[in-house]
Amino acid sequence: MQLFVSIACNVKEVKINQDSVTFITNDTKRLTTNVKPFYANKKTLTWTSSDTDVATVSDNGTVTAIKMGKAVISVVAKDTGHTSNCNLLVEPNVYVAGCLLHKSGRHVATLWKNGHPQQLGNAEKGSVAYSVYVSPNDIYVAGYEVKPPSNIIQEEHDATVLATLWKNGELQLKALREARNWHVATLWKNGEPQYLSDGKNDAEANSVYVSANDIYVAGYEINAQLNKVATLWKNGEAQYLSDGKNDAEANSVYVSDLKDVYVAGYEEDPKREAKKEGSAARMWMISGSYKKQYTPDTLYARANSVYVDGGDMYLAGTGLNEFYFILRTGVSYSVLFKNLITVPLANQGALAEGKSVFVSGKNVYVAGTKSDKAVLWENTEGFKVLSDEKYSSANSVYVSSGGDVYVAGNQGARWLDEKSMALLWKNGQKSVLGNGAAYSVFLR
Repeated sequence: MQLFVSIACNVKEVKINQDSVTFITNDTKRLTTNVKPFYANKKTLTWTSSDTDVATVSDNGTVTAIKMGKAVISVVAKDTGHTSNCNLLVEPNVYVAGCLLHKSGRHVATLWKNGHPQQLGNAEKGSVAYSVYVSPNDIYVAGYEVKPPSNIIQEEHDATVLATLWKNGELQLKALREARNWHVATLWKNGEPQYLSDGKNDAEANSVYVSANDIYVAGYEINAQLNKVATLWKNGEAQYLSDGKNDAEANSVYVSDLKDVYVAGYEEDPKREAKKEGSAARMWMISGSYKKQYTPDTLYARANSVYVDGGDMYLAGTGLNEFYFILRTGVSYSVLFKNLITVPLANQGALAEGKSVFVSGKNVYVAGTKSDKAVLWENTEGFKVLSDEKYSSANSVYVSSGGDVYVAGNQGARWLDEKSMALLWKNGQKSVLGNGAAYSVFLR
């Protein structure tokens, strides 16, 4: 008879097989270990994460990345206390909204996720995506889709009037051109289009922001007088910010921590036009039933982007500097406004425009153009030319919690055409997304 005796053998060493790993938000992967001696019969291991807001780890070493940031994943042999660590970096998913040139010859609204394009619009119609916002569960993209003409002109507004004949004040004949295309303001939710306008007049959605269960979209809709009306859609319901007497447009929307809604845009002002002061930058603030309109004190001006940080409100856009305008010694442009006051930036000078503003900690970033070249301003002194190619533009900026700066834009043409290329810069390094344009970048 043989007698077998079991002798306890504890773990003498445990080692995670990777010293460091990089995940993308929402990734789930299992880390493996090497335990010595291999014949140890007490292999109970305990896994922990130094920051469960960034990543969690299960009892078998499966790590789930929650959000951007850094964490240390540790494993401990329960009986002996031997430990091994792995440094984890969680990088964001990078979403870019824009358009790509389709083989049909039309530009089609496109959403890129980590460089991979997803076609949103119908290639036979044509469409453009201007803005993207990603909530924990859904992806929202704002833009427009073209409503193609019907073969039969059913209503007068479906066509363009070429000529009109009156006799003794009475309408006798109205010559109509073939039916035209209309832009329909569109919000894509997880790739499915939701139409914000009825297609009877041009309308476009320029910006989208999600706060709790509310979806806000800023843009414009043309009225019966053929004027653009600055429009804010909340959960699909339109609220008109301007009175429709003059062209006006809402370009950007932001919701503060206090649930106040800020909308940046512009409005043509006949009184200013008469004094050769041009249009007025507008910032509309909505708090519950209260609405107020603000105007930076500049000459010809437009506000393209709004960002609220604490008690401070930032606008990116363009406006003439009154001193230089009056003396006619040159033209100086305001690019950034803080609480409606111009903030002088390095090298802003002539032909400068801010397209997007983002605040990260104490740093303020503005993406835009200077002399038809894509540029990025950082605070008042930092200035970087992103593309030396003429006719390039930096349209959107977003900064990760780790300090990486992402900028979406385009180059190759002043206007969107077959030469335009969609681009994404990360910390100044350029990636080409395709033949088209990139208008918005968002990280999650």
